[in-house]
Amino acid sequence: MQLDIYSSGYVAEIYDILITTPREDLNILKDELTAQVPEPLHSLLKDKESKAEAKENYLSRKKRETVICPPTCSGTVHSQH
Repeated sequence: MQLDIYSSGYVAEIYDILITTPREDLNILKDELTAQVPEPLHSLLKDKESKAEAKENYLSRKKRETVICPPTCSGTVHSQH
């Protein structure tokens, strides 16, 4: 049994619209929809650093030694509870 994808409601309607609508109208709709798409989020960042600066900062962070903080409580405080 083969399923005919064009006989299922909305798919058939979309297909009919694409076939019957003039190419010029479709191009106008495409342009209108493209204008509504927001810019990518990374392009909205005004003060982003350059790729070279980002690499340099990343490498400098990786070279830094992690400082392990000593415990703030002595062992006697934990043994009392």
